[in-house]
Amino acid sequence: MIDAAIVGNRLEIHHQFENGSVKAYASQIQDILLHSQIVVYAPMERGTVVRLPNGDNCDIIVYTEKGIVKTHAQIMRNVVKNDVFYLVMRLTSGGEKIQRRDFYRFDCLLNFKFAIIDKETVTEENKTSLAIDYLYSGLIKDIGGGGIRFLSNDDIEEKIDICSIISLEGEVIMPIGVVLHKQEINESNYTWQYRVQFQAMPQYEQERIVHYIFNEQRKQLKRTR
Repeated sequence: MIDAAIVGNRLEIHHQFENGSVKAYASQIQDILLHSQIVVYAPMERGTVVRLPNGDNCDIIVYTEKGIVKTHAQIMRNVVKNDVFYLVMRLTSGGEKIQRRDFYRFDCLLNFKFAIIDKETVTEENKTSLAIDYLYSGLIKDIGGGGIRFLSNDDIEEKIDICSIISLEGEVIMPIGVVLHKQEINESNYTWQYRVQFQAMPQYEQERIVHYIFNEQRKQLKRTR
């Protein structure tokens, strides 16, 4: 059992299907049982509950107050109570702390601003003033704890560092990242598509993103009922 895990912790379920594909889903711990078992909210995809097969193995990433922990788990059963879907999972390893990884990405439409920076001179204390010197505009198409994909009409180069100014449920985060990929497109009146990987992201910013994703998925579920 992950000693640091408590009810309410956000988590990701990484499940491998029979065809070999792996999908990641955002969820949350609803209860902690005996014998290393936990109850989590059933994952969702495009507003629909995903019923993962009983007996399947998966990896889970838990966001605890003491850090991000990865462990293995087995799906014991799917449960429905008061029209809410849950999974009962048994943890099959003690867990290991992780620093960086490919995080779950959530499809969205978020307007945001960003600035080109020199990450060697930027700190958590001064990045606010540095990032507002000149701002570009864009539309985030997907977001996760590891990065974003966004559209923009501003032409910037690959491998440069940017600071993003993103408002999530009224709270602003300013993650720093590197532009990994640039593609010319013709979509929704935008010219360029970019993929950005976050660098040395503070844990509170990752948790803010996970919290946003979880809440948006819950809203989607309520709208489909």
